[in-house]
Parts: sequence; structure tokens; C-alpha cells
Amino acid sequence: MSGWLDCWKTILYLAIVSYFGLAIVVSIGGFFDVKRMFKRLGEAKSRPEDVAPPPASPVGEVDRSQGHA
Repeated sequence: MSGWLDCWKTILYLAIVSYFGLAIVVSIGGFFDVKRMFKRLGEAKSRPEDVAPPPASPVGEVDRSQGHA
């Protein structure tokens, strides 16, 4: 019975180490993505002609030409 217990302990430890490793890799990648995003936002702020127009109103125009409400 202790053989199975050792097997599952090993699997559990490997899973925990793998998850922590993955969390570190994702965190580092996310840090660089956020850093790049702020750099691009700063560049876009200095060029106002490249800024997108404000979004359209969520309430669209109603076409009443066909008699529908």
C-alpha cells in the first residue's frame, strides 16, 4: 500500500511544482506585455491624429420607414 502512496505523493509534488513554474512563466510574460502596452499608449498619446474616434452610441438609430416600432 505504501507504494501507491509514494506514487501519488510524487505525482502531487510534480503537479504543484509544474503549476508554480507555469504561474511564474505567465507572470513574467504578462509583465512584459503590460510594459509594452504602456509604452504603446504613451506613443499614441503623443500622436493625437492616430487616436480612434469615440465609440458610437449603444442605442442605434431606429428605422421607422417600414412601420415597425
